[in-house]
Amino acid sequence: MSDVTALKIAAIRPLPRRTVRNPGTDFLDTVTLQSDLGIESSAGLKDMLAAHVDVDAPIAVDGAGVQRVHTASLQVLAAWWQARTLHARETRWADIGEPLRAAARTLSLEPALAIADADAPAHPTSSMERTP
Repeated sequence: MSDVTALKIAAIRPLPRRTVRNPGTDFLDTVTLQSDLGIESSAGLKDMLAAHVDVDAPIAVDGAGVQRVHTASLQVLAAWWQARTLHARETRWADIGEPLRAAARTLSLEPALAIADADAPAHPTSSMERTP
């Protein structure tokens, strides 16, 4: 396997999930988005999110580390978020970085992704404590 192929495969592997505890509720499963959500990683993002679309438990999405975003990846994320919302499955942001927030704002996807006003704090839906 070439170094380039190995890098491409590594780029689309989902990152390990962390458990986030929201005081007063059940534990949430956390989906951590990769730093590079370019078009070449949108299929990997779709596969990673597909594993969580039917999870009944609340899910927190950690987008703090996202540095690069392509429209295709935002569309995948928005479709997944909508599917969970339509089935009354709670989905919220554990954290969201400015590059992801700005991309969603530019494409008018803030409502579809439940991203609060750009001037709101980085944790628009709740304050959550991270546990190891």
